[in-house]
Amino acid sequence: MSMNQFMHPRNRYKVPPSFTELAIEYPEFRAVSNLEINGKVTLNFKDENTLRTLTKCLLHKDFKLDVTLPKDKLIPTLPLRLNYILWIEDILKVAGITNNVTGIDIGCGASCIYGLLAAREHHWKMIALETNRESCGCARTNIEANNLDHLIEVIYQDDPGKIFSKLNDRLNLQPVDFCICNPPFFSKLDELSSKISPKKNRTGHRPSPRNGRTGMNCELIVDGGECDFVQKIIEESCQLKDQIKVYTTMLGHKSSVDKIIRLLSAKGITNFCQTEFCQGHTTRWGIAWTFHLDIYLKTVPSYGQNVETNKAFTHVVDTTNDVTQSFQLVEKSLLYVDVKMKDVEFTNQSKVTFKGIAPLKNTWSKQRQRRRELDRQDKPHLENEINAKKEVCQIDVEDQASAAKKRKLNESSDDMEGEQFPFLVFQCSLENSCSVTHLHLKYLYGKGGKDGVYQIYQFLINRLK
Repeated sequence: MSMNQFMHPRNRYKVPPSFTELAIEYPEFRAVSNLEINGKVTLNFKDENTLRTLTKCLLHKDFKLDVTLPKDKLIPTLPLRLNYILWIEDILKVAGITNNVTGIDIGCGASCIYGLLAAREHHWKMIALETNRESCGCARTNIEANNLDHLIEVIYQDDPGKIFSKLNDRLNLQPVDFCICNPPFFSKLDELSSKISPKKNRTGHRPSPRNGRTGMNCELIVDGGECDFVQKIIEESCQLKDQIKVYTTMLGHKSSVDKIIRLLSAKGITNFCQTEFCQGHTTRWGIAWTFHLDIYLKTVPSYGQNVETNKAFTHVVDTTNDVTQSFQLVEKSLLYVDVKMKDVEFTNQSKVTFKGIAPLKNTWSKQRQRRRELDRQDKPHLENEINAKKEVCQIDVEDQASAAKKRKLNESSDDMEGEQFPFLVFQCSLENSCSVTHLHLKYLYGKGGKDGVYQIYQFLINRLK
């Protein structure tokens, strides 16, 4: 099944290019194409020279880029690379980064495709890192041929094990906005060979790849595979923190997605998002994370066939109050449990949105216990003692019944507390439509997780009754 329907909506290749037009305009493309009896122009996608010619012609026609693609180097799949760049554009929009954008490309390859697209289409400055000297030379040639050397800089990495080491001094002086990475997908040669000549799977024979294999082994294989490579980025990001505003990577295996998310969670990183890059008959996956408190990655649009959406908890407020009055009730309720409000914005008196921030811990659970405590303060001392004994028994039973879940929500890691990361950040909105007010809560990030947002949601429902 073609995945083009799930391609990024701004990707120009959502509508496939016309091979007929390319054959008319480019003689070199005409030489590698086939004219069928019905007049349709077709290509042999398993032929390396055909793929190279197609990519070069598309880069020239659609982006005015004159690119040299060496015979022994990886031929970039243009729709996939464009999907990634467009996702970065979405992330920057959410982050409020629009001017003087600077990014890092980890492993630019001989084509330097990400740098060229970013510079030509968006005028971003790019720092391109590469571990292969020959590829560095080819990348510089492509940059100079397109007069983009004022926007793209290629840096040779002599130590592949230290990804950002050549940039430490520069990042201390001037943080950059994002990094991108298309890591080698495979951990060893036989894994790559099995991908090219797939064996039977549980549903029968897995179809062979439709495109031919291109690229050197160092572009396709890395010790430990893509997960180990991305783990290095995560570990170095924990040292650099917000010197790079948003870290991103592409993944070639669906099984790698959960592994990387677990690695992020183990490091206390909860502000992340994921997406799918769909094109042709191929799917890749993207993950982004940040240490910036004011960049809410969960609000970045995600595209693809199977991407999980960050759905909001929604409730119809049972009240005749307008949005302003309902907001005042919500504000009072959140202040009661020490949840701060930020970025409050009213829209035509019919909608209000804001960010809710719980700084240190869960303060909204055990509200019955709080209320009983307040009630006891108004009763005689003797009655208080009797009720207190009953209270202890009841609380003990409740605590034992849900200890694991509540402990997970109440505890935050030492690392997070040391960096003063909020325990929970969520987005809240109150919207009046057809004389009915709707309450919406959506998780953004924090150790409290979606369970914490749901608890606040239930707490607000009870308070708004």
